Amino acid sequence: MTELRHWATQWGDIASIAGVLLSIAGFIVVIIGIWRSKSAADQARQAAEDTRDSVARYDAITDLAAAMTIMEEIRRPFVASQPR
Repeated sequence: MTELRHWATQWGDIASIAGVLLSIAGFIVVIIGIWRSKSAADQARQAAEDTRDSVARYDAITDLAAAMTIMEEIRRPFVASQPR
């Protein structure tokens, strides 16, 4: 019986050590996952900002082109009426 108790104690100690090591490994995996999630969120935020800036530039170019067209339409009658 004492031999069985000694054997069980040794395996219990080994199981405890293995449990601690597995817990540490799991914690490391969780930390890496959180870090990757943060990195992905930062990349998504940057992509959204870049898209917003691109759309704003496109809108500004469109507005400028419309203003130039309107100015040309306003100028056309005055240029046509002047003698050459």
